[in-house]
Amino acid sequence: MLACLALSIAAPVAAQEEGIGSIQLKPGVCTAGKSQPVALGALIVAPDAFNGKCVRVMGVSAGTVLYDSQVEYELSMAGQAAAPVARIGLYGDPALLDALPQDPTPTEIVGQVALCGGRPFVAGYCHYVADGVILIASEAGPPNHNVD
Repeated sequence: MLACLALSIAAPVAAQEEGIGSIQLKPGVCTAGKSQPVALGALIVAPDAFNGKCVRVMGVSAGTVLYDSQVEYELSMAGQAAAPVARIGLYGDPALLDALPQDPTPTEIVGQVALCGGRPFVAGYCHYVADGVILIASEAGPPNHNVD
């Protein structure tokens, strides 16, 4: 049942799940060469338009969260955001996620868009942001690099 739950988040692109909260794409499914560049703000505003698509977004990563800007990160950390903070959660290969900087750093992420959709039993970002947008990351690096 848990495997079905995790796989339903990643549909329609085939994904594999190796434990709750460890949602991963199969190798080669979503690469920089197959991705569509998308502004993080556009993804947050219209997530249904990108759900299931392979995209490339730039933002400020801090662990497994990608913020639209340094300001959004700082507002989130200070608890002073007047509106919901512009951010998405990151899932994917644990080695890739572990390599992401813990301190806010400009980062480009390639991955498949998915929606939490009220799945509180998935560990990580969706557990805390039930209506959130996530990216199942397949590649990551500094902005404007060739991640393929």
